[in-house]
Amino acid sequence: MYSNLTCFDTIIMQYFNSKNVSRIEKRSTIMSMKKQILDDILQMSSYRASDMFAAVCNNERFIQAVQKMLVASLEFKDLLHSTMKTALEQLNIASREDIEKISNNQFSVEDRLLAIEETLERIEAKLDLVNQSEKVVKKSKKTKAEKNS
Repeated sequence: MYSNLTCFDTIIMQYFNSKNVSRIEKRSTIMSMKKQILDDILQMSSYRASDMFAAVCNNERFIQAVQKMLVASLEFKDLLHSTMKTALEQLNIASREDIEKISNNQFSVEDRLLAIEETLERIEAKLDLVNQSEKVVKKSKKTKAEKNS
């Protein structure tokens, strides 16, 4: 009869069978009791976890162990970084730093080219002015020569 029920359900059902209670009341009472028990267990476990965490954090040896683990992980990271850099160099593969240097150099070359182009444009503009003034001077010399003749 109670094969699919838990031990707790079986005990509660036996208790209710001895009383004259409807099935709906039985189920709602069982559900509320289960919820209360689960809430109590959760609250108790959270208090215990909180107490345990506080005790661990107040333990000097635990803090030293965590610090050692952090130092070791940072050292391992540095070792891994240097090993990877050496491996990339030996395989003749560009690293991120190499690519960043190339990129920066490319931007530098682009900036220089733009500066050269701007300078050339200014020189061309001045040459145009010089050419125009030479033309004006030639025209004025021509007109003076024509007037004198």
